[in-house]
Amino acid sequence: MAIDCLLIETLQQFFNGTKRTGKDRDERTFHDFFSRSVDFSDFFDTIEKTKIFYVQIRCGILHQAQTKKMSTIHMKSGTPLAAWVDNSDHSKGISINRIKFHKALSESFENYITELRKDRNLNLRRKFERKMNMIANQT
Repeated sequence: MAIDCLLIETLQQFFNGTKRTGKDRDERTFHDFFSRSVDFSDFFDTIEKTKIFYVQIRCGILHQAQTKKMSTIHMKSGTPLAAWVDNSDHSKGISINRIKFHKALSESFENYITELRKDRNLNLRRKFERKMNMIANQT
């Protein structure tokens, strides 16, 4: 899940052609990524919902090596990609099916690669090139 979160940030940086996510734009970065994906956009349909994922899942794992509040990560079959721990109080946490989450993220990555290969997506290619140049330290 930590690697998936890093991949989301990196893919969004490539999509935007930016060097880094940027201070005070972190939740927005995840929300923008989730909004572009059919698999994620229905669940993470507001910045507030995305912020709960960002703080309780992403930041919890990457900064404390654990989820926060009541959020959980599991691989139980028959469960949705994501569900609220308490539908009446989203702030309590999210339950993430890591297998479905990773599959949806992989599909988003494949869709991005497919779009990059299309000749008509010159702007997307330029942003990819700008990000790659930043990585290679050529700009």
